[in-house]
Amino acid sequence: RQQIQDKQALILLDDDKLIQNEVEELMNAAGNCTFILASSKSRIQKKGHFILLSGLAQADALILVQAQLQRSLTIQEMPAARSLCTILKGNPTHLRLAIASIQENKRSIAEIVSQLPTSEPGKYLIEQIVASLSQPQKSILDLLAVMGSVGLESKQIAAITQIPDTHNLVLNLCKRHLIEINNSRYSISKTIVEVLPPEWKLTATLESVITYFTNWAEQHQQQPKTLLSEIDAIAQILEVAVKISRWADVLRLVKAIEGSLALNRRWGLWEQVLQRGLQASQAEQNKVAEAWVLHQLGTYALCLSENSAAINYLNKAIQLRESLADEMAVLATRHNLNSIKISPPTQQPIVPPLSTLASRELHSVVDSDTAENPPENFNDAESVEKSLIPLTEDVKPLLPSLQIQPYRMNIVVDNFTPLNKHSFKSVLFSQTKFI
Repeated sequence: RQQIQDKQALILLDDDKLIQNEVEELMNAAGNCTFILASSKSRIQKKGHFILLSGLAQADALILVQAQLQRSLTIQEMPAARSLCTILKGNPTHLRLAIASIQENKRSIAEIVSQLPTSEPGKYLIEQIVASLSQPQKSILDLLAVMGSVGLESKQIAAITQIPDTHNLVLNLCKRHLIEINNSRYSISKTIVEVLPPEWKLTATLESVITYFTNWAEQHQQQPKTLLSEIDAIAQILEVAVKISRWADVLRLVKAIEGSLALNRRWGLWEQVLQRGLQASQAEQNKVAEAWVLHQLGTYALCLSENSAAINYLNKAIQLRESLADEMAVLATRHNLNSIKISPPTQQPIVPPLSTLASRELHSVVDSDTAENPPENFNDAESVEKSLIPLTEDVKPLLPSLQIQPYRMNIVVDNFTPLNKHSFKSVLFSQTKFI
């Protein structure tokens, strides 16, 4: 922020996966810059000038047709080619689809032109192409329609659809410009989506893809980097599951991925996912899950120094957890709530050795290798203040009144077990923040 706030530059963002609030945050941080965004839909609600791109001029459209044919047009083909460009209004996507259909079905340009209606010719063309596909090809299109712009790898398509020879089918769909490939991921052409049913109506496909990604996310829950590689796909499935009110699946997905989002500093998506979890827990009337999500939302706000929101969420979590008589969970939430009220850290002397009982309890939670070799950014000679550390899980506070060196500790969390059970997980914490 400090480096770009005074810069004057033209910034081009050509990415259809842009998230609106992230774009607005960037624009606010670089207030003296001018932005150009290329996208299929508006990313700016209150300001900006919008330009709808028109089709190609006929001369350019004819060049595109010849490029797709991989040869020059003959004198006999030229009139029909001009008519095709005019009827399709120079739309490059429609022209590619038309030429691919001509080559696939060994038809002439004049034959295609004679069948196109004057009203919505592009839509009619796509409907005819999709109708001519085999059932396995249609199943792949349905799956990619559910995934939207996120797309899937070939092996994922095969695993979800269980269709033999998936790779060759996908290549054929690519050749016909019905799907696109980007960094080994296949996604459906946005133009094709217009003639398919909405993703939430593709019931059988939805069932398969939700099951696949829910199981996959839970299997890789303790591998944040691996989980992050598919986080956009999982977020897409989460949104679709919300649309069809699959609340139990929504809660499972939220539980599986939210920790990874926090660890990888995906702040905007972390909040979005937690809000979906709150919606699902309330729809399911699951008070335990609702209290947990409120605790996480409060911790999210605390991490970003949004104290008012943090206090609101954490107080609600405490009220729910007190009503459930979950004392350990109440202590964890109250611990984070108290963090908001503490004064800035002050240097204090290192505490003397703990009592025998406390030492025995501390020994059970201190990781021996880090205790002997503390992280290099922690200095044993430095004073350590007594502070309250924000916890992102239901944590049973250990030795809350003791002042100890910041080493790796095992704390009680429920990150990968049912909401009413607890297990141990290793975290690294410092004087002022959690890692």
